[in-house]
Amino acid sequence: MILMTRALIVFVIGGFFAGFPVCDAEEIELFFVHPGGPGSTEEAASFMSELCTYLSEKSGIPAEQLRGRYDNDEKRCLERLKQPGVRMAVVSLGFYLRHRQEFTHQILLTPKVFGHSTERFYLLSRKGAAQELDAYTGKILSSSFLDDTQFVDGVVFRGRFRVDQDFRIDFQKRSLRAIKAVTRGKSDLVLLNQLQFNTLEKLRYYKDLQLIWESEPVPHGPVIRVGSEKSLPQMESLRAALIDMGNEDRGRKLLETMQLEGFLTCDPEAYETVVGHYLGNPGPKDSDPQKK
Repeated sequence: MILMTRALIVFVIGGFFAGFPVCDAEEIELFFVHPGGPGSTEEAASFMSELCTYLSEKSGIPAEQLRGRYDNDEKRCLERLKQPGVRMAVVSLGFYLRHRQEFTHQILLTPKVFGHSTERFYLLSRKGAAQELDAYTGKILSSSFLDDTQFVDGVVFRGRFRVDQDFRIDFQKRSLRAIKAVTRGKSDLVLLNQLQFNTLEKLRYYKDLQLIWESEPVPHGPVIRVGSEKSLPQMESLRAALIDMGNEDRGRKLLETMQLEGFLTCDPEAYETVVGHYLGNPGPKDSDPQKK
């Protein structure tokens, strides 16, 4: 969904009605799922505690019934989501598409970043190189997203390319390494998401690159409910609190730490459209999850 000083995570969880009384309820876990992300569960613990304290105060959910967790290991994240318990999870879009059928869930919200519930992906080459995308067939493509070529094929390129057939793949865990590979002539193209591209514009490498293509809008990873129905009222209050975070200074500071601007109500059908793209079914172009 989008790097981690206190807990940099491109995506969050839940929302609530202030003052909602909660009794005899199950514990709720706010779970940030960011496979391959920076930092660690331990490094994020302090920020997660601060976030849960804030959300507890705003929702009325007792602090002892609300806890937070961040994890960047895909296997651990999936195993945790399958375990008994009540969770509101902010998951990356790639993780959601890969594992959506492995646990029962309901889509609740979508994050807002750079003013939108969607982002675009960008292809850049060295300045002065060819500007037509078709000219790069068979060339080297570098990116931190190439560990899931199905995602890049279907969601980013919408079937225009098969990256493992049309390019020579250079997977880099860190986007800066992918950018440097192009500027140093070791690669021909770099694929970046919105956050990476916006960050690049502030770096000295930007002057050496040229933009040659941008994708259709792609939604950020959703906020989902996983687990027991018994805590549904508390989930609804938590959901409302997240939506309200951007309306006060304290909430905006917490959002800024997570590199988010807020949470929005969403249309789950937009994610069904993206699932279709992931599976190779073009479907409609509009996959904006924000409710109009």
